[in-house]
Amino acid sequence: LTSMGALRSGAGLVIACAPESIHTIYEKKITEGMTVSCADDGNGYFSLENFDTIMERVDWCDAIVIGPGLGSNKDTVSLVSKLIQNVTKPIVIDADGLRPFYGNKSLFYEIKGDFVITPHLGEFSKIIGESTDNVRNDYPAAIESFMSNFPGVLMAKYSPSLVAWKSKGCVNSTGNPGLATAGSGDVLTGIVGSFIAQGMKVKDAAKIGMIIHGKAGDQMAKSISQRGMIASDLLTQIGSVIADYES
Repeated sequence: LTSMGALRSGAGLVIACAPESIHTIYEKKITEGMTVSCADDGNGYFSLENFDTIMERVDWCDAIVIGPGLGSNKDTVSLVSKLIQNVTKPIVIDADGLRPFYGNKSLFYEIKGDFVITPHLGEFSKIIGESTDNVRNDYPAAIESFMSNFPGVLMAKYSPSLVAWKSKGCVNSTGNPGLATAGSGDVLTGIVGSFIAQGMKVKDAAKIGMIIHGKAGDQMAKSISQRGMIASDLLTQIGSVIADYES
């Protein structure tokens, strides 16, 4: 979903890294993209041994997306931590890529390049060490407190979703409850990564990506309903939304 979201929003080439034992699934699903097989001894997850293989592709790329589909294995979390500390390209960190930061916000200061994190409410709560209920009850205050010493861009997926950087922020006016479906955020992450790779500043890619993702969801909801929408439906609509802005 992330790879196809990136391709559908203008990335010229996408390389997806996958554990060797499930690599064939990626090969079949991502027809227009490329995949890299990472040795996994049949375990189905990444480990620190994959660091060099992935870093070879990092040297090639313009932007990196890390997180969707990774899982919670401790060896994978260790790999993510090492990658985050060594990569100098712009990074979009989502989903399981956020696990190293749970209760460890100081790790954000070890990131060398520009970056954006894209947590939903539960993930954001774990990052700041608060219960989901506490964050939900005073969402603006939680965001303001977090951003007071956060060195990156925050794209917070909630209702409403918002993008914040330094002391500034903007609230997204597009989207609907149908976007709460599983995988929708992975598509959004791909869109944002694609825009960064095309030369946008991280904060601009986050803002524009969120708007386009939300508009795609709004248009799909009109044709198949909010309840009937699934994440892959968005992939066919992204191009139509972007077409409205192309000269």
